[in-house]
Amino acid sequence: SLPAPPASTPAAPAAPAASASDPFPIRQGTVWSRARDAERLRKTAIARVDQRVRDVRFQQSLTAERRYGFPSEFGGTDAESDYGQVRPDQLNSLTSKDNRSLIKGTISRWRLQASRITLTPTTFSGERVAFSNDPFTPAQSWMDSEGVVATLQPNGDTVIQAERNAVVLDDRLRIPARRQTRLQKKEEVDNPWVIGIDREDRDGVFVGYNTRVRIGERGQLTIQPQVLVERAIDGESDSYPFPWQSAGADAQKQPAKTGDDFGLLAKLQTNVLGFDTNARVDISTFNPDNLPNGTRSLAELSRDVRLPLVGTTDLRLFGAYRFRTWNGTLGEQDVYSAFGGFLEKKETLPNWGRLSSNYLWRLGVGNFQSDDFDTTNLSTFWRGNAIASLNFTYPLWTGKAAPSTPLEGLANTAQPVVPGLSLFANVQGVLAYYGDGTNQNTASISGGPTLTLGHFVKPFLDYTRLTITGSGTLRQGLSPFGFDRAADLGTLGIGLTQQIAGPLVFNGGVGLNVDPGSENYGEVTGSYLELRWQRRSYEVGVFYSPYDGLGGLRVRLNDLNFNGPGVPFVPLTPSQAIEQRPF
Repeated sequence: SLPAPPASTPAAPAAPAASASDPFPIRQGTVWSRARDAERLRKTAIARVDQRVRDVRFQQSLTAERRYGFPSEFGGTDAESDYGQVRPDQLNSLTSKDNRSLIKGTISRWRLQASRITLTPTTFSGERVAFSNDPFTPAQSWMDSEGVVATLQPNGDTVIQAERNAVVLDDRLRIPARRQTRLQKKEEVDNPWVIGIDREDRDGVFVGYNTRVRIGERGQLTIQPQVLVERAIDGESDSYPFPWQSAGADAQKQPAKTGDDFGLLAKLQTNVLGFDTNARVDISTFNPDNLPNGTRSLAELSRDVRLPLVGTTDLRLFGAYRFRTWNGTLGEQDVYSAFGGFLEKKETLPNWGRLSSNYLWRLGVGNFQSDDFDTTNLSTFWRGNAIASLNFTYPLWTGKAAPSTPLEGLANTAQPVVPGLSLFANVQGVLAYYGDGTNQNTASISGGPTLTLGHFVKPFLDYTRLTITGSGTLRQGLSPFGFDRAADLGTLGIGLTQQIAGPLVFNGGVGLNVDPGSENYGEVTGSYLELRWQRRSYEVGVFYSPYDGLGGLRVRLNDLNFNGPGVPFVPLTPSQAIEQRPF
């Protein structure tokens, strides 16, 4: 069987005297000097390894998140970020429908190491087996498993069971892991137990458990009963207006009854009459008095249709009840009910020299019941709208990446950093007409540069990515609603990703209203903060958006393809000398 991973690198010899060329002169024999010399010894050993790997290519990522404060229902698609006004990536919506999965992506290529494996047509097993997504040795991330049995299920899922499991990061940190994992072929993967925080609808901490039911060959119903722990302990709630008040009234503190201590989230994914169907019902109370204000739901049916002249187009039908969205400095907005549909087409245009571009157009009609702008009164109007958006990207300067080796270009990133300066721009027009005879038409232009410096190879401040964007909008007419009112006619966005030391990276952004004629001048339109430990094969980060009040912990494994057999990433015998080990 495989031995346990080495506990640590043996102590290095005493540090040599600092030289004039040493950028960080230190005293001999200090803790810092011994740690630095141990790291140098490790890098020297890695450099001597014949990796037998070439053409390493990043493909995708497997991302898992533990979120706090997120709503149960998610809003628009990533198209609103991809084809909306240009702004830093850090300010893209955290609550888009494309981002609702807690675990998304996949790893298509694993390296496996064991002294002996037993194979059958549907299983493989071993006394001790190591898995890694990293093509290089030593692997930055791998799983050490004992008593492993992996079974291929009839539906294509793979169930991996082990007596003991641990994730090993950089051969320094060993984290216990679940002893049973189901790798699902298509469906969203999720831990059945959920511990979440929802201050908006659930008054804080709640606990849920996911149960899945298959519907036909492609359908799935997920039901998550919930116990609202913090509300039950406090014995009160401030998530709903009083029962006799209007639906748009502010929430009021009131005693919590037994039915207020329980909730439910249900999600349906299936196919109906050729439409891909996604529906969600979010219930944060079973108290009959609060149930109308404690229920949110959203359903969407989509399919491709072929139209004359324009070709294949995406058709979407939607319905929503108490749908929550955000609108710049106006903050959170509620659509009490809505139904309708739209046609949408996205396409990439041929490059014109170094200029690349793509476009989106959308035509839609719907019936909306929402708050009047600046009041809590509800109004109901039909709305017809048309959107046309055109993106441009032009590289002004492109530098040279560091070599794709485990100690240089691929030390801390899945793809070597390419220094450069690029310009991004967007032109957008929106027409909206309402059933009361009013209209709101806007034309906007936005853009800005993104500057990338460094290679993320040196130990300090060797990677900087700075984005600065601005936008200006001309508006004719006003929407009667708050959720789509064009309010921020001039904006500024700043995004910064900066290596601090080693793999430690700061990532953040802020958006501001800079329209001098706006009553919200100087207010924040979006914000994001993240501190992450970033390596070639994995990332671990903590993030928080002060604007949205949302945060969480994110773990990402990178899927790397490559050519070549590689070399073992776990020592086969514990007696190997340090000069022979790649650790």
